[in-house]
Amino acid sequence: MKNIYQKISAILLLIGVIFSMFGCANRAPKLEEIYDRAVELIENSYELNEIFFGEGLPYCDRNLPVYQSLYSDYTTIGYTSDYNIVSRNAGYQSVEELKIAAEKVYSKALLES
Repeated sequence: MKNIYQKISAILLLIGVIFSMFGCANRAPKLEEIYDRAVELIENSYELNEIFFGEGLPYCDRNLPVYQSLYSDYTTIGYTSDYNIVSRNAGYQSVEELKIAAEKVYSKALLES
């Protein structure tokens, strides 16, 4: 029985050596190959990280007189006082625009989770 385990171990070791020598087609990319793209993704993620995990989208300050009537209009149609109106200067005016931007930066696995 011990002899069988030794043979199996030797075969597995040999297979491992062969794959390590000739199985380099699936090697990890070198830093030089991915550096520019990685930097681009990281830089593009700052704004979205702030939106999703930080302060969120910029919104109209309900305490400013110019927006008080706008907020009162929304309150009368059923929005709560916790609701904030997204500023037109936010860069994103719909959920669909945010999704498109996120798909350009985050992995599919992260977006699905």
